[in-house]
Amino acid sequence: MLDGANVAAVETPSGRWEVLQWAECRLTGPGRYRLTRLLRGQAGSDADATGPVPAGSRFVVLGGALVPLGLAPAARGQPQVLRVGPQARAPTDPSWRRLAFTSEAVAARPLAPVHPRLRRLANGDLRLTWIRRTRLDGDAWEQAEVPLGEEREAYALDILDAGGGVRRTLTLDSPSATYPAAAQQADFGGPVARLSFALHQLSAACGRGAPLRSSLDA
Repeated sequence: MLDGANVAAVETPSGRWEVLQWAECRLTGPGRYRLTRLLRGQAGSDADATGPVPAGSRFVVLGGALVPLGLAPAARGQPQVLRVGPQARAPTDPSWRRLAFTSEAVAARPLAPVHPRLRRLANGDLRLTWIRRTRLDGDAWEQAEVPLGEEREAYALDILDAGGGVRRTLTLDSPSATYPAAAQQADFGGPVARLSFALHQLSAACGRGAPLRSSLDA
């Protein structure tokens, strides 16, 4: 498992797919297995690993039989139609199926930032910092900082109310943000004791990346 084996994708209630791995597998009945010692939110799918997955959710083992479709970048967000069937039979055979889908380019979206830190400054402003992640050559321990992997560094920070509604959005070009005391007064009527937010790294090709959602005490 730690070397990349035992990988599967399970569909979440939101319709997205979480990638997970398992260390132990036990046959419990005809065509039924119990997987234990799971690693969830693998391969950058941690933003979609938001809770329990209902029984009966679709589950796909990821192995060498699965290959990328190879869609061009221009196909992102565009409806696509595939015909899928046995290689030995003609596409007109009834065994072939028609599948319609829209490519979301999930594998290309920026990963959710990590390690948010919040502190209140002497003037009442809130200062939020975080660490970005990358999909590009980020495994080397010798690096002081991982490669950017995007055309430019940019983030969108949504300030949320208690119900999850967006009170204010800040666009930033570095891994830090200042939420001024005056803006807190305008948004919430006074100093914010606990800041709830959703933070996305931005991509020129894919727009908002996976969100970091958190609530931190000031």
